[in-house]
Amino acid sequence: MNKYIKTMIVAAASLGFVSTAIAQTTWNVSLWGKPRYFTNHVEKLAEMLNEKTNGDFTLKLYYGQALSKTRENLDGISFDAFEMAQTCLVYHPGKTPISSSLTSLPYLFPKDDIREIGAIFSKAHQLPVVQKELAEWNAKILMPSPLTLYNLVGKGTPPMTVADLAGLRIRVAGKMADLVRELGAKPTVIPITEAYTAMNTGGFDAAGFSPITAMAYKLTELADYKTLNLNLGTADCPVIMNINAYNALSDSNRQALESSIPAVMDYYYEMFDKETAKFDEATKDIVAITYSDADRAKIQAAADVIWDEWKADMQAKGIDGQALLNAMLK
Repeated sequence: MNKYIKTMIVAAASLGFVSTAIAQTTWNVSLWGKPRYFTNHVEKLAEMLNEKTNGDFTLKLYYGQALSKTRENLDGISFDAFEMAQTCLVYHPGKTPISSSLTSLPYLFPKDDIREIGAIFSKAHQLPVVQKELAEWNAKILMPSPLTLYNLVGKGTPPMTVADLAGLRIRVAGKMADLVRELGAKPTVIPITEAYTAMNTGGFDAAGFSPITAMAYKLTELADYKTLNLNLGTADCPVIMNINAYNALSDSNRQALESSIPAVMDYYYEMFDKETAKFDEATKDIVAITYSDADRAKIQAAADVIWDEWKADMQAKGIDGQALLNAMLK
C-alpha cells in the first residue's frame, strides 16, 4: 500500500473514523474481446456482488486485453497482477498439461447439452490433480465458461459422410485437431480473429467451433453447410481467481461470491440458449449434416486412439490417466 495512503488511514483512525471507501474490496478482472455471451456470467456476477454486499465487494471488468494478453491471463494471476480472469486452458498446455488436455479430450461428452457440459467441467475442476496444477500458478477456478460441442461450418461440397472429411482443411485446436487428423482431414491453426478472412479467401474449408462462436465471428455468413453431430469436443475456459486475493476476502464477501455462482450459471445458460436459437435461425437455409451411427462409430474409434495416446502420456508423468478419464466419463 502507498505510504501516503497508510498515513491518511492512521490520521483518520486517530480522529475516530475511517472512510468506508478504504474498506471496500475491488477485484480487477482480465477479459478479452468485447462483452458477449462468453462473458455474460462475469457481468452478472459483478452485478450480484455489488447488490449483495451493498458495494463493499465489486468487480472491475477490463476487456480487449487491457490488463493482459489473451493467452497470458494465467501468468497475470500467478504474480498478483489482477485478482480474476477468464482463460482457456488449452492456451497454455505447457503450464497446465493435465487440466488443459483432460477437459479438451475429443469426443468425450455423450450429449451436446450446455448444462451437462458445464456440470462435467465443474466436477473436473474439483479433481485434486486439477486443483493442485492450478494452485502452482496461484490460481483457483471459480466457475466454468462452457461451450456446446464443436461442429463444422464450411464452404464448398458438404462432407456427407466421415469419409468425405479426408483431405479437408479444418480450422480446429487442441486434441480435436488430433481427432480430425485421425479421420483424414488436415487441421489448420489460424487465430480466431482471422478465421473469417481465411475462410472467405480459401485458407481452410471448414471451421470447428461451438455454433454460437461460429456465428459471433460471422462464419455463418460464408457457410454452405453445418454438421449437427460430429461433436468433436469442446474447450474449457474457466473463470479463475488469484488464491491470495480469495484467501484475503472477508467471510461475508467470500460467502457472497460463492453463493452467487448457481444463479450466475443459470443466467449464463439462459443467455446461451437465446444465442443458440439465433444460430439456428441464421443457418436454417444451409445444408445440415447428421452422421449415421456407423460413421459415429468411426469417430469413436479415432477418439479411442487419441485417448490411448493421452493415457500413455499421463502415465509417463506418473499420473493415472485411466482413472482421470474414468472420472470424466462417469
